[in-house]
Amino acid sequence: MSTESSGRNAPVLFPQPWAVCSDTAQRLRDIRPGLTGSQPQELARAGEVLVFSADDGVSGRELWASIDGARQTLRLKDLRPGPAGSQPRNLTRVGPWVFFVADDGVHGAELWRTDGTADGTVLVRDVRRGTVGAAPEFLTEVDGALYFTADDGLSGRELWRTDGTEKGTERVHDFLPGAGSLALSQLTAWGKGLALVSANAAETVLWWVDRQGRPTRLFSQQGAGVIFGLTPAGRHLFFLLDPGTEQGELWVARTAPPSAERVRTFPGDYPAYLAALDDTLYFLAGASDWYGNPGDAVHGGELWRSDGSAEGTGLVGDLWPAPRVRCPRSWSRWAASCTSPRTTACMAASCGGPTARRRAR
Repeated sequence: MSTESSGRNAPVLFPQPWAVCSDTAQRLRDIRPGLTGSQPQELARAGEVLVFSADDGVSGRELWASIDGARQTLRLKDLRPGPAGSQPRNLTRVGPWVFFVADDGVHGAELWRTDGTADGTVLVRDVRRGTVGAAPEFLTEVDGALYFTADDGLSGRELWRTDGTEKGTERVHDFLPGAGSLALSQLTAWGKGLALVSANAAETVLWWVDRQGRPTRLFSQQGAGVIFGLTPAGRHLFFLLDPGTEQGELWVARTAPPSAERVRTFPGDYPAYLAALDDTLYFLAGASDWYGNPGDAVHGGELWRSDGSAEGTGLVGDLWPAPRVRCPRSWSRWAASCTSPRTTACMAASCGGPTARRRAR
């Protein structure tokens, strides 16, 4: 997929796959001629093959591939013949494979994998027999395995894991025994394990699951509360908590010993754009909500960082000296331009105008 600077909040995404060689870009194939376009989505690499989903207007949304150094772009496999398409989604690379969820019209929405060839595109396991399907969600790679949530029709929606084979696809843990389910979400690779959040009307819990599938409670919030923004940073796992009191809280969790502590409270504010560099978290704070309404009358929205302690959490610098302005609105880190030995992070930041570049030391 090609990108082009817009001079504001670049990049702009085009609705067709493109090949990039040096500074020259060209369209690989007009999959769906006309103004509608095939809308390629979720590009992922399987070996030397680029796989993605696209709708050619005839077969519905199916899995496509660019092979032979992008010299050939073709439909990889028509999993569900007819105009409905199998709707492949959640493409996730693990080793030589790309896993995805698709509905072939026979098994329902189930987990598939591909190695970039038609013969190598197969159903991993029919977790829930029948046309309903287990509807896998939150596909996440952890240490060479794929974790996901699925509903087998008997145990409710629980945590599953696969090595890519039918026999190696199994339920990891039953968080709520019986046919009921907790709402499982926020699956996040962290170290050699997996962090995730479970929730029901009574409590919201942050868990860590080791490679043996053993879950450990790191934090729980009774009653109303939302845990989100899980961001690993070395041995730390930062997360945000909305306790239902109109304030945002930054927390940090650790596994040794299992614990979580509040780092800082942001009254009326939700830190945003969390990004990790080694053991340090960088984020935007100072605007009163996620959508940019200003809150900090002194600095506006600015770049902050945290090492996981209250005293080590603070403003990096007033990059745009203007009160009550949410800026930067977004940033991206790039390493090639970080030449100073004092520089710990280099970022391209956007403030609604031309992109500016700043260093955070």
